[in-house]
Amino acid sequence: MVATGTTVATALADAFPALAVISVLPGGWPVIVPPATVAISGFAVAGTLRTFDTGFDAWPAVLLGVITAVGGGLIRDVMTGVQPAIFQRSELYAFAALGTSLTLVVLRALDLPRGMIILISIAVGIGLRLGSVRYGWTTWAPRWTT
Repeated sequence: MVATGTTVATALADAFPALAVISVLPGGWPVIVPPATVAISGFAVAGTLRTFDTGFDAWPAVLLGVITAVGGGLIRDVMTGVQPAIFQRSELYAFAALGTSLTLVVLRALDLPRGMIILISIAVGIGLRLGSVRYGWTTWAPRWTT
């Protein structure tokens, strides 16, 4: 796969803040939360659109959009030495990517312009993720069996 300029720009926008020293913003959020939130939504949109562009239907597009977003965050967390958010009880993470991808599928079915679909989908993902951080919406804790 050949990376496009948008793909490279999105990856760099996520990588540089992730590799920075994590400190805390005045509101109590780690510095990584806002750029990671944009990256989750952006990667979900990129994965979903790429799947549609190759000729697949809605459900594979949603699945690959979520996998793209969560996989990018997983790699970022591993590279920074943090326990990946997907493996712990946390604010909505994969669900924000799911909401982003589902929004894109619905808006695409309504035949809206591509640029509008991208902006609205990213806004929904950012809203879900930051809303979950702000209001404490969490997923259930994973159950480890021994």
